[in-house]
Amino acid sequence: MGGLLLLWLASQTVNIMTLGGLALSIAILVDQGIVTIENIFSHLGRGKSIAKASLDGATETVTPNLLATACIMAVFLPALFMKEVARALFVPLSLSVGFALLCSFVLSSSFVPISAIWIRIKAHEEHADGPFERFRRAYTKVLSGLIRARVLVVASYLAAASLAAFWVFTHIGRDIFPPAETSQFRMHLAAPAGSSIETTEAM
Repeated sequence: MGGLLLLWLASQTVNIMTLGGLALSIAILVDQGIVTIENIFSHLGRGKSIAKASLDGATETVTPNLLATACIMAVFLPALFMKEVARALFVPLSLSVGFALLCSFVLSSSFVPISAIWIRIKAHEEHADGPFERFRRAYTKVLSGLIRARVLVVASYLAAASLAAFWVFTHIGRDIFPPAETSQFRMHLAAPAGSSIETTEAM
């Protein structure tokens, strides 16, 4: 609803491109709320009150949610610099994604933790030997190792991203439509019924 309101303020209409943008953003809209709620549950499991857990849980997820939102919006930012047909097609889609993500970020950082207090959610029951707990322990171990080697991880990522960007820019096309041969054209002519071949050729 917030995205539609901002689209209306930006003089955009509900069409196949704006609806497509809203459909693309549904997954991240759900994810941002889930991340905040799960972090609140995590704080509740440590024995905190619902109010303190909601505040701490929402505070910790603001920056990750903001970074995730910024990364996704950056993908659609070049559409604002397009021209002519490409601009008419992709600017509405980009605006709908951007507006929806912006509203989602604001709500996941404000309305979601407040709602958690209103409905008084309760902490999960922990199962020390459950499959999720075993996965979480293994994931924590791997993540701890990556954090210790964060300089190597960041350097590897930057190198891989640079190589990927170089390959993409040297191999991918840059036009929305492929080049076409414009030195020729085809014309269809229908002569009146009963016209002779000579008359038709002359026409």
